Amino acid sequence: MSIRNHTARRQQGRSAFTLVECLVAASIAGVLGLSVFSVFSAGLRIYRQFGRDALVQENILLALERFERDLRSTFVFVPLSFSGDSLQLAFPLLTGKERRIGQISYVFDPATGTLARGEHFLSDNLVPDPVRYSRKDVLVCRALSFEYYSPDPATGRLVWQNTFSSAGALPRLVRVRFVFQQDGNIYEREKTVQIPSAG
Repeated sequence: MSIRNHTARRQQGRSAFTLVECLVAASIAGVLGLSVFSVFSAGLRIYRQFGRDALVQENILLALERFERDLRSTFVFVPLSFSGDSLQLAFPLLTGKERRIGQISYVFDPATGTLARGEHFLSDNLVPDPVRYSRKDVLVCRALSFEYYSPDPATGRLVWQNTFSSAGALPRLVRVRFVFQQDGNIYEREKTVQIPSAG
């Protein structure tokens, strides 16, 4: 065998990677891949969390907007007077696609933590029709209360009260306070709605 052939064969063997070099390269690639995956995973987790938070906030805003729109549209209608206490309220409103007089109610159930919106349609003789009724949960929260800014029966001065019931009258303002939990944190919010037809 000539020296040239032997040198050429040695150079061919040296051009390949050794097992140790392959293992080191694989370890480095694994560490880099794991780092990239953990950063991507953390980013995805934060994105999902913000999406859930945004959905909760959006549901709260939609429920409050509907609540405000309903209250601002109420009017005095003696057969269906405005009434309410700290956990529920009911008032007349034009309801349904036919825009007929009906009664809207918001009821908070402390056992389930849900605020439900009920829509009672009236029959032709202006009494609630038990067949034509719809109910929908609009908000989930830990606690909720209603307050009414109206004349005090004893003094006639405007004060915040926990109940309201007066035929032919409306409270000037209605305030809803609620507590909800999100990501282990507890938040309190309130919304005050002026009723334009109250005077």
